[in-house]
Amino acid sequence: MIAFYVAFFVFLFLFIGIYYIHDTLEGILRVAWISLKPEVGISLIEHFSNLWYVLVVSFLLILGIACWYWFIHIKNISYMYRAGYIVFFSTVSYVLARLLKEFFAVPRPTQLIESGYGYPSMHTTGVLIISIAIYALCILLMPHASRLVRISIASVLGLACILTGYARIALGVHWIADILGAFSYVAMVFSLAAIGYIFLFSPPQK
Repeated sequence: MIAFYVAFFVFLFLFIGIYYIHDTLEGILRVAWISLKPEVGISLIEHFSNLWYVLVVSFLLILGIACWYWFIHIKNISYMYRAGYIVFFSTVSYVLARLLKEFFAVPRPTQLIESGYGYPSMHTTGVLIISIAIYALCILLMPHASRLVRISIASVLGLACILTGYARIALGVHWIADILGAFSYVAMVFSLAAIGYIFLFSPPQK
């Protein structure tokens, strides 16, 4: 429990800190990006950028299967409450990120491709939130899954998050700091989500 409290405040500090040093940080990171940027076709990058939509469909599919299994097959409504908590917190986290983006009002690298503000990246934030929600649902659905299965699921979802962040920078619609802000924000809110989950669903200690 203490670890989640510490993580929350650490990532809160990072999220706000990245905003305040956004320009300075971007000046440093942009040099590294230009020197290390691999040559990848623009069409492939656009596919990476749209992984958000694939993950949303995957999440809804897994949620439907999970609800059928818990409610119809094993008739255990407690899992439905846990799934509801995941869906609720994921939705609130995304909406809050959208509001913070308007509040911070950090301009994008260019307005020619996409309009609006850049910090944090909503594509990256959305993919991170959905990926964590998918992983949580999979663990609820398969509580006895082997370590290999859990690591495999986490690896695929983690790769999707990294590719999305990379694509948003490569397409020129976000600064690198916008992506780091998205990672910090999601880590912060899900540290808080973990605290709430423990309070609500963990059995009381004797």
